[in-house]
Amino acid sequence: MKNCTYPYKRILHDLECSILSERLAPGDRIPSVRALAAQYQVNPNTVQRALKELTQKELIISRPGNNSVVTEDTQKIRCFRQEEAKNRTCIFIKKMEELGYSHEQIWDLCCR
Repeated sequence: MKNCTYPYKRILHDLECSILSERLAPGDRIPSVRALAAQYQVNPNTVQRALKELTQKELIISRPGNNSVVTEDTQKIRCFRQEEAKNRTCIFIKKMEELGYSHEQIWDLCCR
């Protein structure tokens, strides 16, 4: 991901990718707010904002007094991953069309 205007979006993106690629597996603990704040060199409130969005998307579960964990709902993760793949594919196709490629040319490039 390109440099984000908002640091919380970079954290959100990185954690989403870790969950969707299973680098963080269902049930795995998310690093602490302090650890993430130090890693990204941001205020802990910035990390909290990213974690709040992941909680709202139901990709992580917040446990008071403990670190958050990745949801164990593998169906939810699969659906979210599939939707993300669809969105990225649409963006890719649109950008290739902007460069003047036809769908056939795009397909040929992808199959090489």
